[in-house]
Amino acid sequence: GDKELKSQLSIYSALGKERECLATLSHPNSSQFTASLFTRGTGTSAKQVVAMCGAPQPEIVVWNWDTKKTIKVVSMPAVANKIRCAPIPQFMLTTSGENGLRSWYNQGETLSNLNLIPPNKDTDPCIAEHVWMPSGNGLNKLAALSTVLAPGEGKRNNFRRQLLYILEGRDSTDKQTMEKTSAKSATGCPIGLEVRQTV
Repeated sequence: GDKELKSQLSIYSALGKERECLATLSHPNSSQFTASLFTRGTGTSAKQVVAMCGAPQPEIVVWNWDTKKTIKVVSMPAVANKIRCAPIPQFMLTTSGENGLRSWYNQGETLSNLNLIPPNKDTDPCIAEHVWMPSGNGLNKLAALSTVLAPGEGKRNNFRRQLLYILEGRDSTDKQTMEKTSAKSATGCPIGLEVRQTV
């Protein structure tokens, strides 16, 4: 008979000469895992891995490799190419790809998400890459690079270009800032990122 297709991810120990497989996640999805990362945090959240499935069934899978249990599976609105973990103790991810730049964070039993770069009729929302930049004092910075825009797209010119977005936001542990930006904190997102500059 037909075997059910599964995505698979294994965690290996890098200690010693022998590579020991500590755990393997087999996820029932016809798509393969395209990216994965260890989450930040302490305790049980320090032993979590986030894996991302591609087309035709894009999903984010949160898995505890110590208990070998799947914690959450969330469908994504479109395929993402990159996934990153925010530089804070709370659980927050960012993804980039066909559906722009999105943040993902715990909201009860699921992951909620926000579109971080507002749609613009003059530009393609596809983001090729993004990276968290070193920062401190509760301020967080993220840079995102768009895919190459077609000549003339967005502005009247004949050359190909890309847009670089610089986003900033304070994490929710900074009480003074969150009191000033209560609308952002109402979403439940640990960092209220906003586009500060587009180059």
